[in-house]
Amino acid sequence: MHNGTLTPTLKTFDNLYPAILQCFLIILLGYVAGRTRLIAPSQSRGLGSYVTYFALPALIFKSLAELDFGKVNWLFWSAIMVSKAIVFVVVYVFSLVLGKDLNIGRAGIFAIFATQSNDFALGYPIVLAVYKDHYPDFVQYLYLFAPISLGLLNPAGFLSLEIQTGSDAPEAQQSRLKMIWRVTKGLATNPILMMVVAGIAANFIFQQTLPKTVDSILEVLASSFSATALFYLGISMVGMFEAKSGFYFVVPALLIGAKLILTPLVMRQLVFTMEPGGADTNLTEAYSTLGFLYGTIASAPSVFLFATYYQESITIIATSMVLCTFASAPLMFITATLVMLPIATQDDYREVLQDITFDISLVGLISSLWIMLIFILGKRARRFPHEFTIQLALAQLLTVLGIIISTSITNPPYWQEILQFVVFLSGVLASRSWTAMVALGLCLVRCRSTCFVMRYRFWFYMYGWGGAILMVGLLIAATPSDLHPQDVIYMYGEIQLAVSAASLFINSIITSICLVVLYKYDRYQRGGYHGIPGADVSSESEESEKLIQRGRVDAEGDEEEDSREDHPSPRCSVTDIEDLSMGSPSIQNQMCTNSRGCDSMQRDTCRRRLWVRHLRHLKTADENFEESERHQMGRHVLLLLLLLLSMIIGLFVCLWKIFNHSESGVSLELEFLDIVFDYGQGFFVLATFGFDTKNVIVPVINFFRRLIRGKETLKLPPESEISQEVTDMCEEFKSNHLQHCIQSIVRDIRHKLQLLNNVFYGKHLVDWLVQQGLAKDRPDAVKYGQNLVICRVIEHVEQEHDFYDRQLIYRFTVDEF
Repeated sequence: MHNGTLTPTLKTFDNLYPAILQCFLIILLGYVAGRTRLIAPSQSRGLGSYVTYFALPALIFKSLAELDFGKVNWLFWSAIMVSKAIVFVVVYVFSLVLGKDLNIGRAGIFAIFATQSNDFALGYPIVLAVYKDHYPDFVQYLYLFAPISLGLLNPAGFLSLEIQTGSDAPEAQQSRLKMIWRVTKGLATNPILMMVVAGIAANFIFQQTLPKTVDSILEVLASSFSATALFYLGISMVGMFEAKSGFYFVVPALLIGAKLILTPLVMRQLVFTMEPGGADTNLTEAYSTLGFLYGTIASAPSVFLFATYYQESITIIATSMVLCTFASAPLMFITATLVMLPIATQDDYREVLQDITFDISLVGLISSLWIMLIFILGKRARRFPHEFTIQLALAQLLTVLGIIISTSITNPPYWQEILQFVVFLSGVLASRSWTAMVALGLCLVRCRSTCFVMRYRFWFYMYGWGGAILMVGLLIAATPSDLHPQDVIYMYGEIQLAVSAASLFINSIITSICLVVLYKYDRYQRGGYHGIPGADVSSESEESEKLIQRGRVDAEGDEEEDSREDHPSPRCSVTDIEDLSMGSPSIQNQMCTNSRGCDSMQRDTCRRRLWVRHLRHLKTADENFEESERHQMGRHVLLLLLLLLSMIIGLFVCLWKIFNHSESGVSLELEFLDIVFDYGQGFFVLATFGFDTKNVIVPVINFFRRLIRGKETLKLPPESEISQEVTDMCEEFKSNHLQHCIQSIVRDIRHKLQLLNNVFYGKHLVDWLVQQGLAKDRPDAVKYGQNLVICRVIEHVEQEHDFYDRQLIYRFTVDEF
């Protein structure tokens, strides 16, 4: 069955490119036809029925009836089956653990999504193009892989969906026998599963040769499958994707990662472990490559039909389906191309990787410097969790510096070579440790208290930097003679790989657990994502103002205050601290409750530290930021998901290098992904935080604008050019509403350690205008306030802004106080 070698030819490349292009071009044509309603929904349903009940069953029946089962490698088939089962169980369990409620139906549909591939519409033409010249029988395995999901794994998911549907029903729970009967009936009437059984039976009855008449009919139906199925796939995507933002994409991202990253990695590793090629290592490599390529095939559209039928996570599955299909395109293309990539010698292999590593490291270097500069200039380097994020960026900077120096300098002395390696490996291990510490710090800040993180900050640094430096020192001390200078990344061979694998495993577990806890117990999310006041000190009591003015709190203490022993300051009595904390809602929100086991001494110290931190933020922070916004929760979660994916890929690469030493196109792809996700981490941090409009782009623009033009003031039109309508409105406001408005919203506000008398926040004026009926809604109230600015009734305290529904500070210009 397998009598060739995986030698790439020009003809194979010529087969590959048109196959991938035609697949996604036909999908696009189907999507356009559905979007423009050139094909009505009723017609598309008929097309889907033809594919499901005629074309695909004919293709499966014909292929299995003519397949020589004696030449099938059942060990390879078993490896794929076990791999799918592992991914199914992992996704199922994680769905239960991550979910805020115990929903086994959701776990079932997510597990089906991660394991049921679009084998025939997408997989068939790609696998055929890659293997038809050298391993033509590889294509037949697609027909044997399909029953794994349809007959073994999907029934478990359907059973979970049936149980969940029964438990959610308002009427009494249906009997277990009825539930099992429904699942069994669905399997028995599934046309694909029926044709698998019929095709195997026909194979033995007709001895792999169908009657000519039957064969000709099946040939016509089977040949119509590919184009029809792809076109129908494009049509079925219409309306599946809805515009969403924020945390909505976390679940689809995890599902796509499980399908396109975890599944092919598990399949490749398990095939290598089971060695279906026996003594023929080239055949085992070919099988593992097929397993990896098969794992990158997108999920089947039928999963969306299952979700719709059971009314379970429809929008998430729809979004995941569309994104997964298009994300699989470049991954399948790269995989299929690298499968056929000729690598003649070890030197050629190493040279390709070194060139890629150097280029990615340059990008990572620039990105790390950029994001560190942004954090420092934005005064976020000493806030939680950004204080830990900048340590992560620093570790990434050391990593790429070590790579660039090692690659640029040839034949360095021994001591310099060791120094370069220490810088590099310390950065690598520290970046993984700090990923876990960012996740842990964010989890504790959001789920317990900021003070708790401040109290144990030293141990975060010990783990992040101390642990990495200790491991590097032990590695160098324990293996001085096992140096491999030809490999700038893995100079200490398998011992270094084992250390890296252990670090990746431990830190990925910590990060995963923290993300789970954060998702389930974030106190800022309970009841919705409502902001918790952080910078607003308008609610400070008069007593706390007097305490500040008497100097009982020294805002210049900064880090000295944070690092002192846990004893209350002699300058601030317990009563004073209690008054201060009660005067600021943000301090109360950042403290742990009595249920956490904090005694009165710890809570007093916590209040003092948080008050010093609070006043420091008033000097430096934008007045529009609230405490929950300062955490930048969504951006940190997105970054942690990318870094977690990086650690998972790195773990598989380390294991592959430890247990297998052969090199091929797919191994190059794995290392390429590892290089991009590991040495390009600085770019991921920059992409996550560096282009934040509110926090980065606008402040930078304002900085350069002030640098060039000086302090900008708001330009108002001359009073003679103000319209009569606006003038009448302002006069009416001054005559009838001004006094009431002043009494309602004007107060003294402390801003950047300055006490501003007789001022108010813009958003409070908007609230008042809507409450009094002077504006029908908030946008209308903003226009009303802007007219008051034009008439010189109110003004921004620094005369820089027009009127906005924000926490900007304004004053009345009229002499009414």
